[in-house]
Amino acid sequence: SPETYFIKSCVKALLIILCGIPFLFIMPLVFLVFLALGIMIWLSAYYSALDFAKKRRRKIEAELPRFTAALSQHLQSSRDVLGFLISYRKVAGKELGQELNTTIAEMKTGNYEQALIHMEARIGSSLLTDITRGLIGTIRGDDQSMYFRMLSFDMRQLEQAALKKEAAKRPKKIQKYSMLLLLCILIIYVVVLGTEIVHSLSIVFG
Repeated sequence: SPETYFIKSCVKALLIILCGIPFLFIMPLVFLVFLALGIMIWLSAYYSALDFAKKRRRKIEAELPRFTAALSQHLQSSRDVLGFLISYRKVAGKELGQELNTTIAEMKTGNYEQALIHMEARIGSSLLTDITRGLIGTIRGDDQSMYFRMLSFDMRQLEQAALKKEAAKRPKKIQKYSMLLLLCILIIYVVVLGTEIVHSLSIVFG
């Protein structure tokens, strides 16, 4: 859990700082090194956790358009939210599948709405907030088929925009690697030419 990860990071940092306490009165500079090392380890763990959560959320959001489209199709014939989540879990990606496993377990043992709200809070995605709102409406007996059709269309638009943005970045990456390749070729050319010149001069003045 996030709490366990945070506590472990703090304990690691404190242990390193405690190792430096014996040097506090003998060699204060050494203690400062231990102190800085402990802080650096804690910051590294903190920011690596944030980066992990961000990448995980992006992977889940990338799958939400497909999830919404499947949900829109399902609601045309049934309003069984739990049944849909169980069936979609079989084809879901790793990250979204893990969240669905937790949510399905909560729904089976507790309140449907609270389970969906907990999933939304864990992931922290605005896109999932819209889906959760529609699912809660469905659980309460509202006809959300039109809502999910519109939401599915909007998400497809966002997905296409993200793909175009990613495609636009690739020419720049290709250009960068092309320049590096050209530079390598020039270096090889200069080395070969320089070697030949040095060899010729050694023959002439030899």
